[in-house]
Amino acid sequence: MTTHKMVDSKKNCSHHNRRRMDELYAIGDTVVFQCGNTKKEGVILVVDALGAFECQGLPSYDILVESENMLYKHVGQNFIVSNNK
Repeated sequence: MTTHKMVDSKKNCSHHNRRRMDELYAIGDTVVFQCGNTKKEGVILVVDALGAFECQGLPSYDILVESENMLYKHVGQNFIVSNNK
């Protein structure tokens, strides 16, 4: 399995949507998230409710996109655009 860390300098910690911070996703949830100019669908494998790196307090997730055999690491809550429960 390949891993990929989400990096987008246009979406730093000061730009996250605070309303969405109340919507914590769970392990096993299927979500759609923004990766650059592309939307991807995957399953949440890891939840870091306290945030990571430069964006402490903003939940982040490790999301498996099975069609790519790719694990996207540290995807911020602000990158998730919908869930497919």
